Amino acid sequence: MTPAQGIQCGSLNLAFSFAWARSIVEDFSLTPVPNAPAWLVGAANVEGEIVPVFDLASWAGDGASDALHTESGAGRARLLVGGFGDERAAIVFSGSARMVRYAPDSQKIAAGSALTPRLSAVMLAASETTPRHWVLDARQLLDQLAAELAT
Repeated sequence: MTPAQGIQCGSLNLAFSFAWARSIVEDFSLTPVPNAPAWLVGAANVEGEIVPVFDLASWAGDGASDALHTESGAGRARLLVGGFGDERAAIVFSGSARMVRYAPDSQKIAAGSALTPRLSAVMLAASETTPRHWVLDARQLLDQLAAELAT
């Protein structure tokens, strides 16, 4: 079993491999991006680099995440930052991150079809951990987000 970083985006339990997920940022400020879709919630300075911040609940069609509206406490907004160099990005989430496990060589399970088409297209596997998290392919996800921003 492979460990992954599990997070909650709106009502979605999502996870990213530890090979991609680099850090969790608890204190950040967002700079809005003019004329951006709602799911590109802004840009943040993370360790001296400006990274885009995505709301995957909004992008997936699960409704906008309430993560950005929570100012303090255990449910406050955090960023999961991943990638390297020009391919760094941040995903906004609420609550605490948790380690989940998945089998990378397992076939995608049929329950994944309950996901929105956008998430199904970038799903690697379902976690073996309860509650179930959908493990996403970060590279495919970022390619998809970039393609949508370019149109």
